[in-house]
Amino acid sequence: MDVGPAHGSAAFHPLRLRLTPGDQVIDLTAPDVLLGRQSDADLRMPQPDVSRRHCRFQYTDAGWQVVDLNSLNGVYVNGARVRRLAVIRPGDQIRIAGIDLNVELPAEGHLADGPSDVLREIVAALPPPTQTVPRRVA
Repeated sequence: MDVGPAHGSAAFHPLRLRLTPGDQVIDLTAPDVLLGRQSDADLRMPQPDVSRRHCRFQYTDAGWQVVDLNSLNGVYVNGARVRRLAVIRPGDQIRIAGIDLNVELPAEGHLADGPSDVLREIVAALPPPTQTVPRRVA
């Protein structure tokens, strides 16, 4: 079922994504957040296995959902590939391009400073992408 963005009928609640393992968090404080490799994405992940416009997190009347934007490597919620969209709730696990995130509700008044700084820290902590060297066929 395709649930569109909320139009003010439900009270907005921020969502927290916690990098696992670790304690770094990303707080989604807007009802529509684009994650991707391109420079104008709200949450920028510059890894090569992240699509330019990989997925979108949206707050709707049904709650938070993640929408796969036809990414090459996909979005997984609780181990299942998201075909179009999935409603996400606290306790769910999301995997995007080798990054595991746990879904939480942030404690009242305890939001992270901003997603850009947190994502830079996450990207800096990840191992560098492996490069494949073309093999010559004899």
